[in-house]
Amino acid sequence: MSKPKPGYPEDKMPYPTVEVDIPRDRCHFCGEGGKLTSCQGFCRRAFCTKCLVEADATFTPTPEGEIAPKYHCPECEENKG
Repeated sequence: MSKPKPGYPEDKMPYPTVEVDIPRDRCHFCGEGGKLTSCQGFCRRAFCTKCLVEADATFTPTPEGEIAPKYHCPECEENKG
């Protein structure tokens, strides 16, 4: 098992600490590919816009051609050190 990021409380680990390649070419929720937003938090999961709009009330899609701000999924946001 790998060590959690420094400052991340081990008792609040929402995901396994085993080092694995997280598939970031498919949405974590629906499994579809396409334009994805990756969580920049601990989980590093990818999500499609449709699923993010449905699952995260704080998510606002970035207009085409603009640079998206760093995104943290609700679980990573809640478990920030």
